Amino acid sequence: MHMGNFEDAEGLLLESLNKDAKDTETLANLTVCSLNLGKPATRYLNQLKLAHPDLVKRMSSAAESFDRACQAMV
Repeated sequence: MHMGNFEDAEGLLLESLNKDAKDTETLANLTVCSLNLGKPATRYLNQLKLAHPDLVKRMSSAAESFDRACQAMV
């Protein structure tokens, strides 16, 4: 993915998902990969929320904190 080859990355990530459907990194990377390919990412994000609800809450909280910090700098 870091080289921008999202088609190949998607294939590899789907293979990984078949081995472990709850893997945090695979689900997160599939979400990002799908978005970059213009494909729906809802399925992977929902799986991530179901498998790791605390992670998604922490990420959302961190994003809100970052937004507040950015607004404070303006």
